[in-house]
Amino acid sequence: MKELTQEVVTLLKTSDGEEKVTEEVIIERPYRVYLNEEFIGSALILPTDLEVFGVGYLFGLGYISKPKEIKEIRLCREKEGIFVYTSFKEIPKREIMTTTGCGGTGGLSYEMLQENPPPLFSYTISFSEIIELAEEVLKGPRLPGVHTCGLWYEGKLRLLYMDIGQHHALDKLIGAILLGKGPRFGAIYTTGRLTVEMVAKCIRAGIPILISRSSTSSLGLELAQKAGLTLVCHVRGEKINVFHAPQRIRESLS
Repeated sequence: MKELTQEVVTLLKTSDGEEKVTEEVIIERPYRVYLNEEFIGSALILPTDLEVFGVGYLFGLGYISKPKEIKEIRLCREKEGIFVYTSFKEIPKREIMTTTGCGGTGGLSYEMLQENPPPLFSYTISFSEIIELAEEVLKGPRLPGVHTCGLWYEGKLRLLYMDIGQHHALDKLIGAILLGKGPRFGAIYTTGRLTVEMVAKCIRAGIPILISRSSTSSLGLELAQKAGLTLVCHVRGEKINVFHAPQRIRESLS
């Protein structure tokens, strides 16, 4: 993971004095995302897993709906561009809102808040699995100042992605699902807040259970209630707070 950080010399001050120490900071880069050669938007991200990010980013904005629409993905690292090619003859127009995502790079299609939510996949998870899922994600590869997002299915952590913003870590995870790198069913855990953008992307992907060590927002909760999404927050130690649809959480593994 050394290629994703750089060392810098800082001045550490304490009550006993000061000294120079070496710290690691994550690398942040701007990338431009194109759909069939047409520029869609830019994002400040951790420069890894770029293919899945490009697909997830376009899915989250409402441009891509199904895996079969994707024909090819190309990277142009010199121009910091991600090019996704689809079967579209015309690119659909979308009204994009800037969200609460880190760095102002989050976005959500306005239509996604107005349309009827799609049906969610059928899936349940036990209380003990939620605790194990959180532990598995948090003990994964760690970088300073990043969010992590994991997909759990049938008793195992299947996918794990990270980025500077929680919304882009989720973009990478959903992009990976669309590209067939993991199951489309299951539960997602994130270290970030469950804002309306996070909730909307999971609903659009059909994910029935969304879990966080942090909290939710009023619009995030409202959308979860509308779609019937199970929303779990404040996963710390042996405690969880179920904000909506507790029926998908079993007491045991059976």
